[in-house]
Amino acid sequence: MDMTGYLGKKVDLTCKDGRKISGHVFDVLSAEESDVGEDCVDIAPLDRMNIVEIAIGDITKVKEDTFFRQYDFRK
Repeated sequence: MDMTGYLGKKVDLTCKDGRKISGHVFDVLSAEESDVGEDCVDIAPLDRMNIVEIAIGDITKVKEDTFFRQYDFRK
């Protein structure tokens, strides 16, 4: 799954174990760059002040939320 198109956008992710996470996609990492050894996405959840790293292989559904303004992470 290619997640680069979601960079800076607010998405709702559903994982294989049923967890749902809503937040802005902060970074897309290759297996060599990630802490878990798999291709991953860093997401900044809306209700927390941290970044969560999720393996792309664990994501079953991605829904972009167009009501939120895109986050400009390049500043």
